[in-house]
Amino acid sequence: MAAQPATAALAGLRRFFVVPHTHWDREWYLPFEAFQLQLASVVDEVLEVLEADPSFPCFTLDGQAIVLEDYLEARPENEHRLRALIAAGRLEVGPSYVLPDELLVGAESLVRNLLTGRAVCERFGAEPSPVGYMPDSFGHPLQLPQILAGFGIDTFIFSRGLGDQLDDVGVVFRWRSPDGSEVRAFQQLPSYSNFNVEDADAAKARIEEIAEHFGAALARAGLQGVLLCDGDDHRRIRRELPTLCAELARRLPGTSFTIARNGDYVAAVEPRELPSYMGELLGSRLQNVLRGVNSARLYLKQANERAERRLLEVETLSALAALHAGGSFPTSDFRLAWGRLLKCQPHDSICGCSCDEVHRDMLVRYEQLDRGISELGRRAALHGLATRDGAGAVNLLPYRRRGLVELAGMEPTTVELAGFSARTVELTPATPPAEPPRDGASIETDWLRVEAARDGTLTLTDRRTGRRFPHLHRLEDEPDMGDLYNFCPAEGAPRWRPDSAATRVLRDGPVVHELEIRAPPVITIVRLIKDIDRIEFHTTIDNQTEDHRLRAVFPVGLTDAADVRAEGQFALVRRPLTPPAPRTDWVEPPDPTHHTLGAVALGPLALLTKGLPEYEARPSDAGPELCLTLLRCVGLISRPTGALVARPLGAGPQTPTPDGQCLGRHECEYALLPGADAIDDTALLRAAQDYRYGFLVTPHAVDFDPPARVDGDVVFSCLKGAEDGDGLILRCFNAEETGACVRIAGNVTATRVRLDETGGETAPDRFDLRPGEIATFRLRPL
Repeated sequence: MAAQPATAALAGLRRFFVVPHTHWDREWYLPFEAFQLQLASVVDEVLEVLEADPSFPCFTLDGQAIVLEDYLEARPENEHRLRALIAAGRLEVGPSYVLPDELLVGAESLVRNLLTGRAVCERFGAEPSPVGYMPDSFGHPLQLPQILAGFGIDTFIFSRGLGDQLDDVGVVFRWRSPDGSEVRAFQQLPSYSNFNVEDADAAKARIEEIAEHFGAALARAGLQGVLLCDGDDHRRIRRELPTLCAELARRLPGTSFTIARNGDYVAAVEPRELPSYMGELLGSRLQNVLRGVNSARLYLKQANERAERRLLEVETLSALAALHAGGSFPTSDFRLAWGRLLKCQPHDSICGCSCDEVHRDMLVRYEQLDRGISELGRRAALHGLATRDGAGAVNLLPYRRRGLVELAGMEPTTVELAGFSARTVELTPATPPAEPPRDGASIETDWLRVEAARDGTLTLTDRRTGRRFPHLHRLEDEPDMGDLYNFCPAEGAPRWRPDSAATRVLRDGPVVHELEIRAPPVITIVRLIKDIDRIEFHTTIDNQTEDHRLRAVFPVGLTDAADVRAEGQFALVRRPLTPPAPRTDWVEPPDPTHHTLGAVALGPLALLTKGLPEYEARPSDAGPELCLTLLRCVGLISRPTGALVARPLGAGPQTPTPDGQCLGRHECEYALLPGADAIDDTALLRAAQDYRYGFLVTPHAVDFDPPARVDGDVVFSCLKGAEDGDGLILRCFNAEETGACVRIAGNVTATRVRLDETGGETAPDRFDLRPGEIATFRLRPL
């Protein structure tokens, strides 16, 4: 076929960088064992082609270093071949360990993912890719640019997440975090399979299609270089790619086609001054973002939150023990535990949108991790904190606070502890209750009063301010015609709300007050604690129904609040109560629900949760309401294209998932905090931590003063062993839109380092933090 002139759309696009890759979902519609064997075959062929064909220079292993471990577990005899190609720069690996869902895992999990990815790359002699490659994550958090920059990564390649920002910043832009950190962001035009074509004719047509849709945006960015992604889910290497590239260059005179790594592409193109964008990337104008996964198989989200929380608690305990007793921190032991947790966090895993076998396996892994964390905690208590008989309370957060001390067989009490300290608590044996649980509909402390109505809803009175909030915790159930990726309502179907409930008072002080509300199949225990300013809920659901969603609704009342504040990674994110309508048709209509890591506030009320990440802020005649999802039950990975109003396109295979119906018993924990409109972002995030991280109560007496103090209006993230074994690492962040400062005092010296624990900056008095800045410090004992 004779050479053809380039079309008008291609006039400004001359250089095409073709990145051969495979996108590796290590478990999804098949369990890990099946995909691992497929991976072995795919990488076998990659090694064969790269070794035999010098015209095929490189291959990208999906930005996740775990692929190296998974492959060599199946093919240990090929390690020397793999290392040789890595050393020659022909295999692009890392920088991440896995490709997680970036919104459902905690902030520290994102950091440990990059730390672990770097360690695995180094173990195999590889320089981690300089590109933050997140091709399939279902949206991206506000602080990801700062996290990437903290590892020296200045470029971000992604597929999902653009909404109407497309009109303002295009497909290449500077994505900025609140502290000013930024990365160059490249959208994949529009996906990581944009060059997954069969032959030269189809390839030329695809290039022209990309030029038609994105050529103007690339021109505005000053780019002549185009990223072509030659791969797809679990796809094999295209052996004839060099021949295809040569044929395309012949058909399109004046163009060049280079087989490259992602790092080669971003190094070769030099965008002109780019527009900047600050905010989450959650839009679905070009690609599905599928945020219904926030509530798919909520038992997994609860297991993950518990594992993250317990691991961070025990990590802090071990660090305090090392400081208190002068011992070393067991870095390798915690690296093992974090690796096990990270293997539960790939996007198809933690999102709950895989086949049932995958998620059964995950529950086993969480149980194994839990046993390991318990052993780490036992060792920390044994080697530095255990003292004499009695009872002790340990505050594992750096803030002074009051909390509950409760041991089986003893009367509960509350105590106040300084941050990072412990004290012995005198408890008295519990006496049999003077009377059994009694009929009643109200409980109260000096601060709060809760009264149940006939339908089981609650009226909260804040006795400190006189404010009153009726109709709280209204249960609401509705049919769900969707799948594991998206909730979809049944048009015209009624919502179930209980019209009656039985109540009784289980405990009535003096420290703990509990009210039970029975509205079968839901039983809720409402708890008030003396001198604690929140209402706690423990809800048990006996689910025997399929294809539905159960929520607890909290009317906020009339408020002038325009934004919802939701806890994200290293931030409290503001989202508009009434989002703007899309300017054009999106591939997937915007979802009214959103995600939180634990706190969500609207006006005077805030919800605090443990592993319940989905909420909706919706209008009503009496003012807006916060809806918290307790259970969502569906039985299919994905419904086909055209089946759902909520998502016109399919999202995966139509695999039945009976376990996704979540039949059986489920328990949910959450709390309500009144007065949220009177506290700033730092205080709200600390309140969420205070709820999730109660005092560690020990059956032995323990006393120690804070070995290190963190002074300043900042939010704590972690206290851990340094990756290189040199001291400890303390991380905190400034949640406010203004600057902050932090002072670190006690029996330690502090050096400021990057997120990746490199570099060093000392300060004689204090460290200043920019708005939204994450700060990491290396602590060494004096």
